[in-house]
Parts: sequence; structure tokens; C-alpha cells
Amino acid sequence: MALVATVSSQITAPGRAPFRRPGGVDGVLLVGHGSVRRPEAAAVLARHAAALAKPGGRLVGHAVFNGGPDPLAVARALGPVRRLQVLPMFMADGYMTRELLPARLAAALPKTPLHFCPPLGLAPELADLAARAATENLPEPVAKDAPVGVRPLVVLAAHGSRRSPASRHATERLAGLMAANRMAVSSGVQLRTAYLEEAPYVADVLAGLDRPATVISLFAGGGAHAALDMPQALADAAQPVTYAGALGEDPRIVQVIEAALARAEADLAAA
Repeated sequence: MALVATVSSQITAPGRAPFRRPGGVDGVLLVGHGSVRRPEAAAVLARHAAALAKPGGRLVGHAVFNGGPDPLAVARALGPVRRLQVLPMFMADGYMTRELLPARLAAALPKTPLHFCPPLGLAPELADLAARAATENLPEPVAKDAPVGVRPLVVLAAHGSRRSPASRHATERLAGLMAANRMAVSSGVQLRTAYLEEAPYVADVLAGLDRPATVISLFAGGGAHAALDMPQALADAAQPVTYAGALGEDPRIVQVIEAALARAEADLAAA
């Protein structure tokens, strides 16, 4: 599998040296799954990278495993940065984030200090964003004393896997954090999790709805799962569904990324 990527607009044209503040600048590399057939997957990361870039302060690149230029080239194009923070734009931690990406970047950039952040899906701030998205898309006001069977239903739809529990664990963790955040999601809301590739399946959950629901999908956005699989499942829902979209496409995800990078900076400073 070839690693592929695109480069943010903050990287200068070949032959021109980027601005450097005293002591050098930091680099940030966002890496997602991508899609060979759907360039929108990389386009979503491009928008986030552009929002994160700070002229004269840090250089930001974005890369995907499928569908564009090699992320190793993106990392090299960032130049001799003081340190490269790598943030996997994945909703769970797995082989690609724990082994493949670190090994390839470390081998290609032996002289660059690398820091790998936890995947975006493990950032606690993601629960706050998901809670806000759910609240904004509830079909009706929440009655906290309503019986469980008639409470507004929020379905978190994720990838899942029959081979690894990582996606399910990350999704259940996110649901737990959302339920605990009563400032953003009322205690009157009922949360359910569903998956594309393991039970309970998204299609089955939506086809069996007994009341209107709000659906949030836990995808970076732009790929086949968000663009094709989710719309099909939504079309077969037994009750009206308000779709809040792929969480990774929400512009406010940039705030979650900023928080993850700031936490990484604090961890490095304390080390």
C-alpha cells in the first residue's frame, strides 16, 4: 500500500526558502486514510490544514494513505523543521497509526525529531464537539423525565471491524464521554452505537428504529463510508432521521486538533 498525500498552501514553492523564526519552526502533519476514487477525502484534510497553518509560526501539511502524493514527500517539503508533530486523522488506534506510519516516517526522516500524537478519535474534546452536533440536530426538545422508550435517540455510527475491537472501543469511549457531559447533551437523550462492519450494524439499527433519531458518523469525511455507505443506510431508516454528517467534516474539528496539538506540546515540555 503506497502512502500518499497533499501539501498545504503554507509550504513554499520549490527553490524558495520558507520563513524561519529564530530557533526554527515546528511542522504539523495531518495523516488520514484517504481514497483512491474519492479525492474529497484529502480535500477535507486540506481545509483543516489551511485553517491550522500560522504564517511564520508553523508549517502544516496533510497526507493520506490512499489517493495522492506521498506523505514522506510532504514531510520533506516542510523543510528542516525544529520538530514534526504527526496527528493521525483516524477515529481509532490501530496498525496504521501505531506501526505503519511511525516506522515509515522515522526511516525516511532520521534527523527530524518526530512526535506522534494519539489519533484524533481519542481526543477528549471530540466528545464535546459530538455532543454539540447532536444537540443542534435533535428532532425535538428534550424532556428529562421522559420514559426511556420515547427519549430522543442519538446514534453514533462508526466503522467497526470483525478483526479488531479498536473502533468499537473508541466509539463506546466517546459515547461514555458524551453521556457524562451533561452541559452539552441532556440526560434525557439516549445514545446508541452502531457500526458498518460489525454488529450492531448501522443498517440494522436504522431499519429497526421505533422513533425519529439523530445520526452522527465518526469518519474523517469524504471517503466511501461517509459518502456512499452512510447515505444508503439512512435511506433505509424506518423513522425520520436527522443526519448531522461526518464529524471529521465539521469545521469545528480544527478546535479539537488545536487542543490535541497543545496537549502534545505540554507533554513534551513536561518530559
